[in-house]
Amino acid sequence: MNNIYLKKYYVAIAAAVALVALIAVFDIYSMNSGVFGTPEQYTNGQFLPGWGSVFHNIVLAGMILLALSYYLFYKQDKSESFAVFLTAHTLWIWGLADVLYFWFQGKAVPATLPWLNNHTYIGGVANTLCPKLSTFCTGGVTDFTLIISVLVGGAIVFVSAYILEKIN
Repeated sequence: MNNIYLKKYYVAIAAAVALVALIAVFDIYSMNSGVFGTPEQYTNGQFLPGWGSVFHNIVLAGMILLALSYYLFYKQDKSESFAVFLTAHTLWIWGLADVLYFWFQGKAVPATLPWLNNHTYIGGVANTLCPKLSTFCTGGVTDFTLIISVLVGGAIVFVSAYILEKIN
């Protein structure tokens, strides 16, 4: 492998991370639009029925478009294109966009995030950690468990991007 190729691959991986940041910005824009309720309602996960599905589909379309663009315009390598998709999707479902949603507004992540308690991954981390680390959480998703969730997602991305780059 030459260094130029690797740099382009990791630029594509960085673009996938940037897409997650863009998702957080899109989320903030949606909150401030007023279409989905008040900002407080939106932040607490109390938006119009159906918006979650629409948002999810828009996000997935963006991730697929980024991976497809890598495949069509740079290198027709399915494993690397999948890595680009997987990077964005993994970071998104493990909570990076949730953290950035607050940080981009200049706010701290709230101490508790009860609307994420039933989330498969983020809530799963909280349900696993809270009984063992009662000092840091009292049950349910907290700022601490959300950050741990993001770190777990980041570790998954790091390992999977490395492995998928090696597969030809």
